[in-house]
Amino acid sequence: MPALVIGNPVDPTHPLFMARELAAAIPGARFAEVPSKSIDKAGYVRGVQDQIGAFLTGLLA
Repeated sequence: MPALVIGNPVDPTHPLFMARELAAAIPGARFAEVPSKSIDKAGYVRGVQDQIGAFLTGLLA
């Protein structure tokens, strides 16, 4: 099953290392790092949208 794991370096609830480990534990998962929402809200939203779009486009290709 396709999976996309998104993380950022300033997330105290879901630390970046845990996002990387989760992606590594799921066969075929893709990991994407985006800017922190608390530091750059517009960059975070754009990053999440871009990563989800790219992920879905890759599934349809």
